[in-house]
Amino acid sequence: ATRGLRLGGTLTISDGSSTTALNTSVGNLAITAGPVTIGAGGILTANASTITISGNFNFSAGTFTYGTSTVVFAASGTLTTPGTTVTHLGYMTINAGVVTTFDAVTWVHYILTVNGTLSSSGGDSQRYFVVLGSLATTDPVVLGGAGNLSGSGFFVYAYRGSAASFNVVATTYQHLNIEGGRTDGATSKDDVANFAGNVSTTACGVYNQCAFLVRIEDSGVGGSLTVNTNNYTLTVGGTLWIGDIGATGILNLGASTVSANGLASVGSGTLNMGTATLTVNASSILTPVALYQSSDTGGTSTLNCQNASVTVNGDFRQYNSLDVITLGSCAMTVTGNWNSLLGTVTPTGASTVTMSGTTTTINMLSTSNDFANLTITGTVTMSVAVDVASALSLTGTLNTNATSSF
Repeated sequence: ATRGLRLGGTLTISDGSSTTALNTSVGNLAITAGPVTIGAGGILTANASTITISGNFNFSAGTFTYGTSTVVFAASGTLTTPGTTVTHLGYMTINAGVVTTFDAVTWVHYILTVNGTLSSSGGDSQRYFVVLGSLATTDPVVLGGAGNLSGSGFFVYAYRGSAASFNVVATTYQHLNIEGGRTDGATSKDDVANFAGNVSTTACGVYNQCAFLVRIEDSGVGGSLTVNTNNYTLTVGGTLWIGDIGATGILNLGASTVSANGLASVGSGTLNMGTATLTVNASSILTPVALYQSSDTGGTSTLNCQNASVTVNGDFRQYNSLDVITLGSCAMTVTGNWNSLLGTVTPTGASTVTMSGTTTTINMLSTSNDFANLTITGTVTMSVAVDVASALSLTGTLNTNATSSF
């Protein structure tokens, strides 16, 4: 093509027996149309053009070469892509009042701008929408006043831009992954993600469909990822995950108010709680466990309670000998059992753990795992010897057995 195209109806690029190609290379001229279909044998090479689509964009049988183009969705429709392969777009914009639905894994390589609604066609784990931000500075996602990501499936920031840090848009997501630590060329880099405001995920009742996950993108590359809440509120409808199997991740809560349905530090995840107010309820994946650690071989899961105020509505459990929780000077209330048979508890500072459940147990790896201050307001049974370095406050009931003592 040597001129821009303006169509009031459908643009179809297809040739079932040969190849039909549309190339915008001369002047990167724009295409404006209703629905766009790239069928069998069809090729659209977009270069740096702006392609405005009013309706569906279907290239499930053809080829779309995105270049540095911008695809603008000007009317509601579905992005239908090549089966099980990944959909690749350059820049993507959803106009105000428009609902754009995607039906498979989609990557936006540069910047996503949402003034309308981005919607997943289903809630299962295959509905990934990934923003790489390769040409972005600090804002790989731009959200307009009416922008809506609450039904956007597994929404992933996998930042590959050149800036030292990037922003996480303040909004409600369906499920949110923050990833980093690598470039487009699969070399390592150190990424920092900063909340730009309050962040939440929807309350869906399923732990892995409305969760919040912090992890490096590629553990083989060797980069790092640190996420700062910047004292904004974080509300997680599912489980709050720090790290992943074989992958690291650091989450700094600062002075934020945080709530989640389960908190898991896995792989080599690190959670620094600062002076946050943190409430975690029992997770649907491991009820009645609410706060749990599970290092994989060669990694260390670390929870630094620091000066936070933490309420654990369920059990605390460590699963691996490499798990470490440092209580610092925090105040932690646990309504369920305390299980650290396979981890390390370091009660540095003036920390206080309150056991408030009606029928709960304290299980410790050894007397090296002790408490600075222990308050029992419920009914607690000790299954092993427990050391309390400073003060024991008892307004409830404490039961011991032949192998337990203070």
